[in-house]
Amino acid sequence: MNEKVINEFTVRVTKAKNHLQDLTTQCEQLKHEAEKLKRELETADKQKQEAEKLNERLKLKYLSSKVTSEEGLDSSAIPRRAPKEEAG
Repeated sequence: MNEKVINEFTVRVTKAKNHLQDLTTQCEQLKHEAEKLKRELETADKQKQEAEKLNERLKLKYLSSKVTSEEGLDSSAIPRRAPKEEAG
């Protein structure tokens, strides 16, 4: 009977050990996946920041060209006087 209890205990310990090893493996896999996703997120954040900077530069360029264009239209909208003819 004592031997039977020891064998049952050994089986339980072996199962628990195997389960623990499986969980350890899963944790390691999840850690690697989390690290990979973190790197991807960092890359995406950098790309987003670069895109926002580019967007801001293009916006400023657009506004500058728009102002320049409007100034050009304003100056061409001013009627020009015909050159005075000299009497002579």
